[in-house]
Amino acid sequence: MDKFEDIIKQKVEQFEPKFNEAHWNALDQKLTSIKKAKIVKNTILSVAATVFVALGFYFIYQSSTPEYTFKTNKHFVETNNTEEVIINEEKNSTNPIIVQEQKNEKTPVLPIEKIKLEKLETPISEKAVDVTERRNDEVVNDNIDKSVKTNQEKFSSEFIVSNKKVCLGDEVSFDAIDKKELLSYTWDFGDGNFSTKPNPKNVFKQQGTFIVTLLVTNKKTAEESKSIQQITVQSLPNVDFTYQEQSTQFDDNKLKYPKTIFSCKGEAADTYEWNFGNSKIIKEKQPAFIFDKKGEYEVSLTAKSSNGCSNSITKTISIVNSLELFAPSAFTPNFDGNNDDFMPEALTTWDIKFEMVIKNKSGNVVYKTTDKNAAWNGSVNNQGNTLEEGMYFWQIITYDAEGKPYQHAGKINLLK
Repeated sequence: MDKFEDIIKQKVEQFEPKFNEAHWNALDQKLTSIKKAKIVKNTILSVAATVFVALGFYFIYQSSTPEYTFKTNKHFVETNNTEEVIINEEKNSTNPIIVQEQKNEKTPVLPIEKIKLEKLETPISEKAVDVTERRNDEVVNDNIDKSVKTNQEKFSSEFIVSNKKVCLGDEVSFDAIDKKELLSYTWDFGDGNFSTKPNPKNVFKQQGTFIVTLLVTNKKTAEESKSIQQITVQSLPNVDFTYQEQSTQFDDNKLKYPKTIFSCKGEAADTYEWNFGNSKIIKEKQPAFIFDKKGEYEVSLTAKSSNGCSNSITKTISIVNSLELFAPSAFTPNFDGNNDDFMPEALTTWDIKFEMVIKNKSGNVVYKTTDKNAAWNGSVNNQGNTLEEGMYFWQIITYDAEGKPYQHAGKINLLK
């Protein structure tokens, strides 16, 4: 096996391949082209990165550093489509800087000026800077407008009225819908009264139509908003009354003429309500009321007109006569000629239609009469022996001049 390997080794060492120069040249060209492509690619990427960085620094510099230019000794050469600007710097510069700008119009030759460094915009970048500034201003202004609209709170001057049609003397409540600390309120009620409260009240003291104005002002921006509403104040019915006690016209006969007549004065109203005290209410224009006892009474009248407005008045009246029978509390039927029978004095004094009933403690009727001359003598039906001593009860019905009945009741003590 070792000998065989030696033979192979010798054969390999003795082998020499034929050299072909064309093959080597082709291989070398392929390798060279691949290297060049990589170099070009890397170069392009490097240049692009450099340009990008340079542009970034340029824009940063333009936005943060004011531009400077030179006032130069320059003259403009008149051409058809181009304008050459030759700038000669006074700092030992020998090569002029030539800038060409497209022009459609001919420009006259200007005199040469000395170079002077000043803080101003260069003619070359003026348009670009102006466009940029305008765009920036638009953006800033747009942002400011949006900020103002956002920060300025909207507000309203609208308000609520408790009642737009009221009666004279009624209190009217006003309430601003928008209530904020940054707002101020100025109310004009149209009647000479004003207020600065957000929810004031007002009493209109004259009838008519009034224009109520609310002016709301933003304290920060001085912006104003105004709203108005109309209030109608209606008149009240004129209320007053007089009264007449009938009995004073007829010999003070209160039993026959027990009424006191009331008459309403002033303009007509739709409804009337009289209050005579103790829940005694009559809803008539000219009522008649009976006061049982003489004395002073407070009487109130409330009148309401068709517009729904009402007015009231209260007076103190004086009643002279009482609705009394003047019945005695006891009698002695002993036939001595002194207080021998029972009949209320009022029934014998005045011409009054009446009915009288006497009952004992058991409720049994012992006497009954309609004649003022037939007084009870203390016996059953005024016949026979006198009844036992004690308390008896009487009931009397009187009729006034109009035939209206009035009930009276009391008790009488029979003594012997």
